[in-house]
Amino acid sequence: MKDTEHSVIVVVVKDIKVLAVQRSKTDYWMPLHWSMPGGHIVEGESPYNAAKRELQEETGLKANTLFYLGTKYGKDGNKLCLYRCDDYEGEVQLNFEHCDYKWVSIDEISDLKTTPRMREFIALALNIPLGYY
Repeated sequence: MKDTEHSVIVVVVKDIKVLAVQRSKTDYWMPLHWSMPGGHIVEGESPYNAAKRELQEETGLKANTLFYLGTKYGKDGNKLCLYRCDDYEGEVQLNFEHCDYKWVSIDEISDLKTTPRMREFIALALNIPLGYY
């Protein structure tokens, strides 16, 4: 099946920290930047199922429940569906797309070289009011 131009991101929450994954040094987009699990939606796949699939492929975590946070749109019109996951099974086991991971608070994000809007997405997932971060 073919990937669409639309994507998903999963903010995995444990206590008050979120899972940050570091993109591999050979990644075509923003190598070695910190991000969250996610990726393209496959043609014919729902965003919810894409989020569950991407989370498991990239981290080895199996989502039991995902909470839809909303959809953001890029300048090119592509959509990015955001989900929160705090009900999952397994331990983090990264695939080839990432070289490291860590659990971080929203305050620790500013110390990392991240992909765009990561702090905004984490604030949304943690229900932190606009302006705090």
